[in-house]
Amino acid sequence: MIRSLYNGVAGVKTNNFGYDVMANNISNVNTPGFIGSQWEFETMISQGLTQTAANPTTSQVGLGSTKMASSLTTWRQGSFQSTDGKFDMAIAGKGFFGVANSENDVYYTRAGSFIRDSNGDLVDPNGLYLLGTSKALSPIALSPSAEAELRTFDGVPKAYTIDVDEELKLTTADAQTKINLPDVLFLPAKATTEVKFKGTLSANVETASTAVDLESDKISSIVDIEKKIIDISGNLNDDSGIYSYKAGDPVSVTITDADGVKITKTVNVKADGSYSLENLDISTLNLDSKLSVTGTATVVQEIASTANFTTELQSATGYKNILTLNFTKQIPSGGETTTWDVTANLTSPTGELISTSDGFVRFNSNGALIANTLGTINNEGTAVTINLGTIIGGGYDGISLGDESAITSVERNGEAEGILRDYVLQDDGNIYAVFDNSVSTKIAKVALYHFQNEQGLSAISSTLFQKSANSGNPEFWLDKDGEVIYGAQIKANYLEMSNVNLANELTDMITLSKAYTASSKSITTSDEILQTIIGLKR
Repeated sequence: MIRSLYNGVAGVKTNNFGYDVMANNISNVNTPGFIGSQWEFETMISQGLTQTAANPTTSQVGLGSTKMASSLTTWRQGSFQSTDGKFDMAIAGKGFFGVANSENDVYYTRAGSFIRDSNGDLVDPNGLYLLGTSKALSPIALSPSAEAELRTFDGVPKAYTIDVDEELKLTTADAQTKINLPDVLFLPAKATTEVKFKGTLSANVETASTAVDLESDKISSIVDIEKKIIDISGNLNDDSGIYSYKAGDPVSVTITDADGVKITKTVNVKADGSYSLENLDISTLNLDSKLSVTGTATVVQEIASTANFTTELQSATGYKNILTLNFTKQIPSGGETTTWDVTANLTSPTGELISTSDGFVRFNSNGALIANTLGTINNEGTAVTINLGTIIGGGYDGISLGDESAITSVERNGEAEGILRDYVLQDDGNIYAVFDNSVSTKIAKVALYHFQNEQGLSAISSTLFQKSANSGNPEFWLDKDGEVIYGAQIKANYLEMSNVNLANELTDMITLSKAYTASSKSITTSDEILQTIIGLKR
């Protein structure tokens, strides 16, 4: 009977331990990231009564129950609650966030409430630093325009830059560091090095009534000093500036003496292109010096078509310079090819000429580009290649001949400078830096740790755990290619709530209450039986 007394005492103690665990669970039912614990009991020791070969079973009796050395953590998923926290995150699946103090002691948690502190570090409510892999931050000088925008009463803030093209992946589990998100990130401008035009130049022939100055050496003149007359003749076919004419087109001839006195007469062109003035009276002119004879023909002929294409080029200094291509058609056109002269002018935003380049483009009878001699242009120290299309075999992927002169597209590299506008957390655990030049790039990736035995972790607070000999070392999961994977999903702008099931806890409370009462009753009952036994002596 003495044994039953101690068994009852052990039952009271162990059920009281269950109450302690349960009370802690219930008190943290609204604590984000809290992992509930499960109380467990075991028999303290068993006493063998009989153990013989004749019996198929071993007769034993238990000598009381005892609590486990520590309660078991119940690793089940908690519910999710959406939040307005920019860096709040929850883990859907297995895994832990890593956090560290200033002495680099690392802890593990599923409570994902993080904010940026005054230094730009991501910290939890206890001031512990969130761990992950970040891109290197390099100090950088701001451009004049960025300085003007970011200047405060304290002056120009310290700025950093990152490599936009750098690939960001988690490193090893033991190499994670705190995530720092500085207030000022700046991306310097990337100068344009190539620009490609796609469009057409008009294949149409434009004509107009044009006054063409005739070449003086192609005008024949004979002066008769005694009679004071002059005979003038010529042929439009001999003049390189005349491409077409018709009979009756007017030719204006002007005779000028040394004193500047002029006589102007007009004559019509004949069908063969000839024109003449005979016995023209020049008595009013000073004939003591040589006379000057000039002429102008007014003919309807092809005129040089023009086209202007304009785009912006990014400079390394941050400004957007203006590139203008001026095309002028060489006339007369016709035959197997058509050629356009092209001049490229680069000007500053305020209109100052920076550099220029000249060349020509030539097209075949089908309108395909077959030659381009336009060279590079100097963009404030950066050579820019002006791509007008494929030449080999004749191409239509750039500039070609068409119904009208028009640009359909312009492609160019280079980027404007960028100033940080915001940080954004994504569900893949990546934190993006978003700039005002429309560039968005990864700056950090949150680490997600796993353990061989999660229940072996040592709890140091309601939401913080430490590794132990039972849990094993923290590790990252890898895929078949050896790349780090989460094995879970991070839900941005959510928090995982406590995984305690209040209904189960209240039900267990009833069970423990009954067991506690029963254990205490076994003590009093054993006492009564002992008193009865002692009373038999009387």
